[in-house]
Amino acid sequence: MNKYFSADFLEGFIKDILATYKVNSEDSSIIAEALICANLMGHDSHGIVHLPEHFSYIPGFESKMVNTQPHIKIEQNTPTITSVDGDRGLGIIGLYKGMELALNSAKDSGMGMAVVKNCYHAGALSYYTRKIADQGMIGIALVNTARLVAPPMGKKRAIGTNPISIGIPYHPNRPLLLDMATSVVASGKIEIARREGEKVPKGLIVDNEGRGTTNPDDYFNNGALLPLGGSPETGGYKGYGLGVMFDVLTGILSGLGHGMSINKEDGQAHTLLILNKDMVLSQDKFTKKMEDMVQDLHSIPTLNEQEILVPGELEWRSYEKRLETGIPLNKEVLFSLKRLAEKRELNNYVKYFEI
Repeated sequence: MNKYFSADFLEGFIKDILATYKVNSEDSSIIAEALICANLMGHDSHGIVHLPEHFSYIPGFESKMVNTQPHIKIEQNTPTITSVDGDRGLGIIGLYKGMELALNSAKDSGMGMAVVKNCYHAGALSYYTRKIADQGMIGIALVNTARLVAPPMGKKRAIGTNPISIGIPYHPNRPLLLDMATSVVASGKIEIARREGEKVPKGLIVDNEGRGTTNPDDYFNNGALLPLGGSPETGGYKGYGLGVMFDVLTGILSGLGHGMSINKEDGQAHTLLILNKDMVLSQDKFTKKMEDMVQDLHSIPTLNEQEILVPGELEWRSYEKRLETGIPLNKEVLFSLKRLAEKRELNNYVKYFEI
């Protein structure tokens, strides 16, 4: 049974927890907003559950792998391209800084690019592309991860899930928003299935011999995710190809390295591209053509009275509903948060996470 919490309450909890690890207030506010934004958009695998469980967050703080007080360094800063060193901090902070710099470049020069290295998990990439779209610009965000995905017919992991997000301004405060891995699913989905004792659908993972399986334990026992498309017969080479190319545009370009050469302790690399569309097409013309496209897509006949949705539409519905009804947390997440509150002696929160 789920319990429901307001976004403000959960953000306050995250900020109070981070304060016990000496994360400064500005950084903790950004981290809290990024995590809870994922929950509001329905991407629970990238939300508050990461705080106590993901190696880049509390476990990384406690092992000293992740720097809780990073000093972000700007290594190069041209009119259009910026290179950022995240000082082994949480990627949310490094990429946020890169986004700010790239936005300034795009406003002045029409385009901005930030390459961010030497930091860890940056949360859901749509957090950044949404903010870029809210500024009236087009944002593209890429990241590489340590190897989790096997190539088609491969028996071991070779590349990361290497996600991409694209945000395009359209409706005020509701841009078109794509956020997807280049694997069939993100690894967090397999983690949730294991935690809830459920099987996963066929075609998502293979075991350590490269055989298809529905048991999430097989993935965590040196198995692998499949690339977007799944098997070669259903287009797996397309997802694999995208993953490799994004590895180049992030890991190789930043100097970190490709998926098979890095481990999770090495962190991740992020690349952010921003286009000032107003320097290509006037805002009025762009908006009108976007409206026409969305209307045309919505008008397509469907089977069984289903809807045709544009990218991000499902997430915005979740966002608006959860702002009103609250964010649902299941018993496993509640237990994890309760244990964290007790550990950090934030006893005023413990009662809220009782199951």
